[in-house]
Amino acid sequence: MTLNEKTIDLDDGLNALDDDIDHVEDAQDELLDVIDDEYDGYHAVPAEVERKWEALEDQKQSIEGQQNALQRVIDEWDGAEFVIQELSGGQLVAIQDEVNSAAAADGMDMDGLDGARVVAMLQKSIVQAPPGAPDNPRDYPWAVMLYLFEKVNAFNTTGDTDFQSTSLRDAMP
Repeated sequence: MTLNEKTIDLDDGLNALDDDIDHVEDAQDELLDVIDDEYDGYHAVPAEVERKWEALEDQKQSIEGQQNALQRVIDEWDGAEFVIQELSGGQLVAIQDEVNSAAAADGMDMDGLDGARVVAMLQKSIVQAPPGAPDNPRDYPWAVMLYLFEKVNAFNTTGDTDFQSTSLRDAMP
């Protein structure tokens, strides 16, 4: 049986993050409308509403940080495309065993080795990277590692099909 390969483009990640920022800014605009309608100036705004604004602002800054990391590596690595391969069941089990053994040897809780799992999955999955990318995914910026890991993990658990369900809340206009 031949395992599938898939191209992951960091430019697609940038576009998705643009959409995420648009959603956050829409939520900020809605909150400003509520504040304008319900409160008489900044000093009348309850702390709870201000915390909502701050949470949205923190979310926006986090997304912008991810964008900056992706854009920087696209520029520095002279490309944005990675080719990943589907991992066999044996490879996935070997990764789990490797992480479990490392945790036992170090006397660590399994939750402490999520980073090791991320790196191991990327090392086994990435078959082609942009020309300027480091050879070892361990040397990628964290935001890039997480983006690629999300894609690798989804590819190895669902293939090309998106089996995620949509909640009623997400589906409603």
